[in-house]
Amino acid sequence: MTELQRGNYDVSIPVIIEGPLEGGFTYKYKSHIDIEQLGLKPKSLPIDMSSPKRIALVKEMVKEMVMAELPDGGIYTPQLIMGDDDDTTEYWTDETWTFDPTDTRTWIIYEEINNHMHVLETPYADFKNTCPPRYL
Repeated sequence: MTELQRGNYDVSIPVIIEGPLEGGFTYKYKSHIDIEQLGLKPKSLPIDMSSPKRIALVKEMVKEMVMAELPDGGIYTPQLIMGDDDDTTEYWTDETWTFDPTDTRTWIIYEEINNHMHVLETPYADFKNTCPPRYL
């Protein structure tokens, strides 16, 4: 019996980043965070299904893992920020990063099959022929 070929998935999830500014103002914008930075990694999947089915299954698996690990959706809270090489300033930020489960369109999903990594889904046209930075 032949074994089904499997793919491994590297996923960046959509997050909402919020924080305070001077004068009582706040900022809020959307970004992404790789799930491996959260200590999560989805299981591999058989690649005998269509790409849309694999994308949907990967999103479902990751969403379940994130919500199980972070029930309130919070990812990052106050953290120490180090200055650049020329700037030795350190400060605490009250910035929070929260998983955005309602955003289903801006996930970034890389698929690895037979040691070849390619983009399975991304909202960014220029990402189509790139691989995650750690693979460069």
